[in-house]
Amino acid sequence: MTRQGYINVKAQNKEGQLHLIVEDNGGGQSSNTQSLFKQGIGLQNIQERLKALYDGKAKMLMSTGQDRGFKVELILPKNS
Repeated sequence: MTRQGYINVKAQNKEGQLHLIVEDNGGGQSSNTQSLFKQGIGLQNIQERLKALYDGKAKMLMSTGQDRGFKVELILPKNS
């Protein structure tokens, strides 16, 4: 039996910051999320752009686990 997949996208206002969250319920990744930043130029590029655009005040958080999907959260200051 196959499980139904989903992608959830939401935006939240928390403590003067904009939180943009994208998550799915896919197979996930068994590796450490920090190592994911080193595997491709795309994620590194996003990190560098966030630092440059928001003067180090923005964050990109990732979490994953085998069989529990993948989640990426961008935290952006609202008054920049």
